[in-house]
Amino acid sequence: EKGFIRWFSDRVAGVTYWTYNFFVMKYIMPHILNFLSDPTIEKVADYGCGVGHLSHQIAKHVIPTSGKVYGVDFSKNEIRLAKKHQEKRDVKNLEFHVADLYNIKADKELNKKLRKLDAIVSIGLLQYLPDVDAMLKKASRRMRKKGKIYFVDYDYVGKLFEKPWIEHDDQIKSFFKKAGFDVRIWRQKRLFYHFVHIYGIKI
Repeated sequence: EKGFIRWFSDRVAGVTYWTYNFFVMKYIMPHILNFLSDPTIEKVADYGCGVGHLSHQIAKHVIPTSGKVYGVDFSKNEIRLAKKHQEKRDVKNLEFHVADLYNIKADKELNKKLRKLDAIVSIGLLQYLPDVDAMLKKASRRMRKKGKIYFVDYDYVGKLFEKPWIEHDDQIKSFFKKAGFDVRIWRQKRLFYHFVHIYGIKI
C-alpha cells in the first residue's frame, strides 16, 4: 500500500500543486494559520507536505524569521516541486526533506532537527497511513509538552483510500489520545466531501 501511494504521489505531483493551490488555500489554510498564531511557536513540521503550499504559508505568515518550518514527504517528485517554488518565493525559514515518517531516524540530520517541535501539521495524510497509531506516537515523541497539532483529512471521497474510522469522531479521538494528544474535531462540509479538522495539544 505504501509503495503504491509513493508511486501515485510522484506521478500526480504537478496536478497536486494546482489543485492544492485552490482547495487548501481557500478552505483549509486560514483555519490552520489562525490556530498557529502563537508567539511560542517557532519550530513546525509539516508531515506529508506534498508540494509545500502549507509549509510556505506557515513560514511566511506565522513563524518568525528566526524559526523554521520543515516540510517532510516521501515523494521525491513533490519535494522537488516544493523546493523549486521555494526558490522562486525566496523563503529562508523553510526546509524540505524526503523521508519516511515511520523512520525519520534513518536521516541523521533530519532526526536532529525534528526534536522538541512546537507544532506538527498535516493535510490529507492519515487515511494513507498503514499504521496511524505508530505514526502518531512517533510524532508525539518529537514534540514539546503543550505543543500544537492540526491535521486535516477527508471524508466521503470514495473508497480507494478512505478508512471507516474517519467517519467517527470517537475513533479519531482514541487514536490521538493513545499517542498523548487532546484533540477536538469539526467537519467542514462541502458538496461532495467533508474536510475533517483535528486539532489540539500534546498533553
